[in-house]
Amino acid sequence: MPRAPISSATAWRPAFPGPSLAPSGWIFDSDGGQASTPPTTPHHGAARGLRREGYSRPVYPFPPSPDATRASSTHHPALRSRSRRQLWLTIHLYLGLAAGLVFVIAGVTGTAIAFGEDLDAWLNADLMTVVAPTEGLRARRPVDELFEAARSTMPADASPMYLRLPREPERAVSLSYGTTSAAFPEDMDHFEVFVDPYTGQVIGQRVQNIAGAPFSGPLMGLLVELHYNLLIGPLGAVLVGIVAAFLMVSLVTGLI
Repeated sequence: MPRAPISSATAWRPAFPGPSLAPSGWIFDSDGGQASTPPTTPHHGAARGLRREGYSRPVYPFPPSPDATRASSTHHPALRSRSRRQLWLTIHLYLGLAAGLVFVIAGVTGTAIAFGEDLDAWLNADLMTVVAPTEGLRARRPVDELFEAARSTMPADASPMYLRLPREPERAVSLSYGTTSAAFPEDMDHFEVFVDPYTGQVIGQRVQNIAGAPFSGPLMGLLVELHYNLLIGPLGAVLVGIVAAFLMVSLVTGLI
């Protein structure tokens, strides 16, 4: 028996035959007629189903598959393993960035230190450069005489540390010494005296390092301190060692 036509205001015809569910949730029969509307309760009738006109079988939304439910659970072993690996990769990333910053500092300062004598002589030519005679190093005064010349300018309580005899004929001889620091009695302040190796005359002297004042010395001294302890003393030296050990571990674990 033919069915009464549905008004054009609510009619909707699917592009293929058979029952279908329109985007708005309406249920239609095979010829495009409206069969029923979904209830206003949540889940569009998931609890009681939708009955198409002329059918006794209710139409339910498709439930999720058990496999999909298990896979989406955070308690699934595969997801737990993936989360732990993601956490470790994040930790590895930020620790690597922090350690990398330390090694950038160590690498740049170490490169400068490798050419330290040349850079220091270029920056302090008035103290470290002399006029060499034609005989070259053979005209250099005896070491004892040079030492006494430098010693004469040192304070009475100063402790000589080392005498540097450069191989270049145009370089001055230098004597480093230390005195007890006024600010830190357990530490020492360091100075350097420069002597012309051909005349035995003192050219001048400079501060190498004042205890507790890392920026008091020349640039090369600052770079050395930055390279070895990041300008924070013994604690910095320990930190650089720890970061070096971490880098070795990071290089291995980063390949896994």
